Amino acid sequence: MAYINRQQQQQQQPSGQRQPHEVRVPFVRQGIGAGDVIKKVTGFLGIEPCQPCEQRAAWLNSRLRFGPRR
Repeated sequence: MAYINRQQQQQQQPSGQRQPHEVRVPFVRQGIGAGDVIKKVTGFLGIEPCQPCEQRAAWLNSRLRFGPRR
């Protein structure tokens, strides 16, 4: 894999959108965002989501995803 600096990477992405980093996990059957994982765990614990929580979940989903192993 070739080294690409951050400026070149941003130029390759349309309109400044970043692709989420994907982490392969053996027990995940389909992709899920990190924000969705935290939302499910906090919901299981009985914590009600608020508007900043929803925004945080969306931001985390845009940055990190967990996917199945190939």
